[in-house]
Amino acid sequence: IMKVSIISEINLTIIGNGLQQILNEAYDLEPDNVIVNGENRNDCKKSCELTENINNITLIFNADITTCENMFYGSKNIEKIDLSNFHTEQVTSMKYMFNGCEKLIKIDFGNIETSGVKNMEGLFSSCYELTSIDLSKFDTTNLENTQEMFYNSGNLKSLDLSNFKTTNLKNMYRMFGRCRSLLFVNFSGFDTSNVKNMQGIFCDCNELIFLDLQNFKGDSVTTVERMFFECRKLKYLNLKSFDVKSSIYIDYTFK
Repeated sequence: IMKVSIISEINLTIIGNGLQQILNEAYDLEPDNVIVNGENRNDCKKSCELTENINNITLIFNADITTCENMFYGSKNIEKIDLSNFHTEQVTSMKYMFNGCEKLIKIDFGNIETSGVKNMEGLFSSCYELTSIDLSKFDTTNLENTQEMFYNSGNLKSLDLSNFKTTNLKNMYRMFGRCRSLLFVNFSGFDTSNVKNMQGIFCDCNELIFLDLQNFKGDSVTTVERMFFECRKLKYLNLKSFDVKSSIYIDYTFK
């Protein structure tokens, strides 16, 4: 039996109570796209918890949202997310926001405000179908944690992080680990002078050939264990400014 969706879009404006029932009934119709206009962060949280069978979702919130943690976590069928009208001025954490969105191919961030975000751990981890991400509007002035930010996103081919300001960054643990199709990353704006953990940043990046890390500094680094582990095709590596302490943990750095 072939199930055919006859509804292309549902636009929900949520006012007051009854959100859970309204969303359940709308999502049961399995439309191609759901647009949610919400009032507060609870609306936002609930709307995202019910995205299992939705392919595309647009969120429009003028709300007091302070965290985006786990927002779309495990939404395995979602393909497109539109956040171009999503207000994040007060957000401090985007931890695991898109983690496990296995079919996600496009995110529209519009002019998203991220200047207050400190934690982006696992932000795009296990987004298997993403091949590229436009992060040009990201303000990373206060960012401290990028642990596993792109981890296990196996089809990701290139990233332009030249606009990233990372003077407050402390943790880069496995930031690109298991990005097995990754060919190029632009780090031209990076400042790693306060980073302590660089363990496994590029581990299992099997297709990487070229890495220009001339801006990387090791002033505060305590571990580079497995930093380039299993980077079997890596032929060019520029670590011109990377001076580290003699006591640094370096096991399997290049193995």
